[in-house]
Amino acid sequence: MKKVIDRNSWHYRLMNKLDIYPSQMDICAYTRALMKALLLTSILAIGAGLIVVSFGEFFGWIAAMISMWVLTEPGTLALIATGFAAVAVIIGCMFCVEKFWKILPAPPEDVQAMWDSIHNKICVQIEITREE
Repeated sequence: MKKVIDRNSWHYRLMNKLDIYPSQMDICAYTRALMKALLLTSILAIGAGLIVVSFGEFFGWIAAMISMWVLTEPGTLALIATGFAAVAVIIGCMFCVEKFWKILPAPPEDVQAMWDSIHNKICVQIEITREE
């Protein structure tokens, strides 16, 4: 029994972009390679987030320095701005999760086959093709 993986699927394209390929042509090796790709993507996203936060911190200090000449209490302005930003991020995340959770389809059969391979410890052979 062979499982067919589409070259246009998100997981194949992710692994291809990161140059991560399975060591064997079975669903278990493919799933392990996908997990490596997802882990690397998560690490890159966290790194990018830290860079963005450090730039935000830098510009926040600049705004605080400017506000020292305008306001008598620059810490108050920074505290209010941080509070508004935190509330905006929380509300935005809640809105996105609520909106997109409803439209999520059932898992594709590729993902279902990967889950079954992990859960049932059955490694079927795979064939990678391009579906038009």
